[in-house]
Amino acid sequence: MSESAVIYRDDEPIEEPVSVSRIVHVYRGYTKTIYLSLLAVAILYGIVALAVYLTAPSVRVISQPFSLDFKYAEDGKYPNGEKFSVNEVIAEPILSGVYKEARINDYMSFRDFVGSVYISEANPEFDRLLRQFQTRLNDPKLTVAERQQVEKDFEDKKASLKKNLYAINFTNPRGVKEVPVDLAKRSLSTILSRWADWAQAEGRVTSYDAAILSPSVLDDAPRTNQIIAIRILIKRLAQVLDNIDELSKLPSADVARTPTDHLSLAELRIKIEDLIRFRLEPEVATARAANAPADAETLRFVQTQLAYDQRQLQSYQDRVAAVRDAIALYTSQRPVSLEGAGGTAKNPSATGTTQQSQETVMPQVSDTFIDRMAQLLNQSADVQYRQTMVTDLRHIQDKMIPIQEAVRYDQEMLHDLSTPLPGATTKENVAADVEDVRNDAKFLVGKVNDIYQVMSHNLNPETYLFSKTEAASTVTLRNVTLQKLALVGVLVLLIALPVIFVFCLLHNRVREEERTAAAPSPAVAAVRG
Repeated sequence: MSESAVIYRDDEPIEEPVSVSRIVHVYRGYTKTIYLSLLAVAILYGIVALAVYLTAPSVRVISQPFSLDFKYAEDGKYPNGEKFSVNEVIAEPILSGVYKEARINDYMSFRDFVGSVYISEANPEFDRLLRQFQTRLNDPKLTVAERQQVEKDFEDKKASLKKNLYAINFTNPRGVKEVPVDLAKRSLSTILSRWADWAQAEGRVTSYDAAILSPSVLDDAPRTNQIIAIRILIKRLAQVLDNIDELSKLPSADVARTPTDHLSLAELRIKIEDLIRFRLEPEVATARAANAPADAETLRFVQTQLAYDQRQLQSYQDRVAAVRDAIALYTSQRPVSLEGAGGTAKNPSATGTTQQSQETVMPQVSDTFIDRMAQLLNQSADVQYRQTMVTDLRHIQDKMIPIQEAVRYDQEMLHDLSTPLPGATTKENVAADVEDVRNDAKFLVGKVNDIYQVMSHNLNPETYLFSKTEAASTVTLRNVTLQKLALVGVLVLLIALPVIFVFCLLHNRVREEERTAAAPSPAVAAVRG
């Protein structure tokens, strides 16, 4: 065999098997290079992502949250009963006035301004509810029945949320001059104010939500039987006092005064109470003396009134017993005694027997029952539900108080009619006195109406119709979000890492081949030697 043949066989390349330890050794040698390469990719991507984020199309949204506070707002009605739509807030006549007043015409056309203002629902509780149920609905393990139940729960909870929370928004259209933020915020507040003024001017809101009695309510009383007339007049004046209490709860009621004699609601209440106590009540005894002995019509009237009031009292007692039983049933406890609440009221006979104990008309709540109520309210489970039941019980008992007084009053009058006084005056004098009291009472009721008109005239539609729930805020919405760019950045790094590894292996392979090509083979070196 020739020498050249031996050299040729010695120079043939021999493929080495792939070794994991060798690859790891190579990567260790390129650790610094890998880190620097990844850092360079991250910096380069950050520069590109920032440029994309800043140059991407964006929309600036300025929002003013507000709530509709007037009655029937959630039902889609104005206080006077007319239909209401939240889009009326941004009606073109209202926007037209704000467009000129705020000088928006320096920045855009009216048509662009109309298109840039819109109203959206803004209920944070709804947003939280939506996020909560989205997590549950995204569960792939839900069956069809479970998913339907979750959707039903969502609709039920959604229906219980407030529906009077909104936000009026302004977006600057593209291609027009940008409106300053402060001017846009003032414009949104002005839109709400102008809508409130428009609603007041158009009669949507003419007065506070209160049913005020007029003086004519005192007219429809019989004039022949003065005892009946006095009884009806006292009842109507008691209703007027309740009306004053309702009116006193409205804003600015404490400072309102009648236009001429500057009387307040508190003073009018005192005057009406004086009419009942010092003029009408004594007039009952005078009318009895003038009508002695009592005629059958008066007796029948008082007896029927007593029977009516006792039926009313029994109704409230039954309602108290029903609430009590519901509480006991709900807590799976033995019903606690409520003395007199569920018992049958003892009605007097038609002849006017009045030897009834006071307990039959005034139910007493035992200490045990009150302790049970306190114990229930202190428990942690379903506190709100139990509080509602106890509150209902308290309201019913509050309403029972005037009915109890009416029953006692009817009983006393029926007893007094059975023992008439000797005649000391004429029926004509009694009628004249009652008519004087009626005229004075009508005058005072008219003063109550005057105060109501003063309050309605001073009604501020801005504070009555709506209120700003939060300060105006500015949000910039972009087509490309930072979250999306961050996710893309993670993806770029994940792609760059294996590419860098491959380049490191290739670079190491090239260096090995260069070293092999530069060094002579052992056979050649032996020949040359």
